[in-house]
Amino acid sequence: MSSDYPSDAMQQETPERVAQRYRDEGYQVVVRPFGEQIPPFIAGFQPDLIAIRGNEGVIVEIKINRMDLSRDHQISRLAEIVNARPGWRLDLVVLEPETTVEKAPQEAAEPSDEQLAQMGAVAPVPRISTKSGPFSRGEWLESPPGSARGY
Repeated sequence: MSSDYPSDAMQQETPERVAQRYRDEGYQVVVRPFGEQIPPFIAGFQPDLIAIRGNEGVIVEIKINRMDLSRDHQISRLAEIVNARPGWRLDLVVLEPETTVEKAPQEAAEPSDEQLAQMGAVAPVPRISTKSGPFSRGEWLESPPGSARGY
């Protein structure tokens, strides 16, 4: 399940830096485990790291960015398998921070009617009062009755 890294240098360097963080926390770490180094319950998967400390095991997947993560269609299945195993967890490491384009949809907010009016994008949207109930005839709150609204 290893990622396709842009260069061989990055491929060698990045997992080692992540591995060092686990070592600093007292874990024994295997970088790019293979064969019998991979626990039988995740046979068929190729984790980037395995970290062990006492009775605690961590499967570590390293992704360059969110796009790399979105292309990995097996990560959900791996998470289910690992999280169902007592004493084990899956850690997912995304190396590059979110780009502005990736953040934009999360931070986007609909502009208010006032902001739209200030931008000159659209005429103010009339609001209908339903003070006397949802099925009664409403009245215009933002413009006098009979004014031309272009509706």
